[in-house]
Amino acid sequence: METTNEKLYEKCHPQSHSFYQRLKCLENIKKIGYQTRTGVLIGTPAQTLKDLAEDILFYRDFDIDMIGMGPWVIHYDRLWGKEFKYWFEKKKKTIFELSIKMIAVARFVLKDVNTVST
Repeated sequence: METTNEKLYEKCHPQSHSFYQRLKCLENIKKIGYQTRTGVLIGTPAQTLKDLAEDILFYRDFDIDMIGMGPWVIHYDRLWGKEFKYWFEKKKKTIFELSIKMIAVARFVLKDVNTVST
């Protein structure tokens, strides 16, 4: 999902994507018995530490089986690429460090989750 913050999700995705439809997909996957996977892009513009904490709590409460976590890396020809180019250049070390910390916190809180870390 990249984020469990609905407003941030809407900023990261085209209008044709629905936050609630994505949640419904996760619910349906879980309901039919498949392992459920989601994840987070760490360090996107406008994301807060509270957003990241709420992501981990969502994974815990939803009993997610696998999470993918990794730093947001800018592509200058994509969404936010030109707009946040200079911002990203200043923040990329912080984003990397935050990613490592986020993975560590997830390991403490989510004892039985499989973690894919990029």
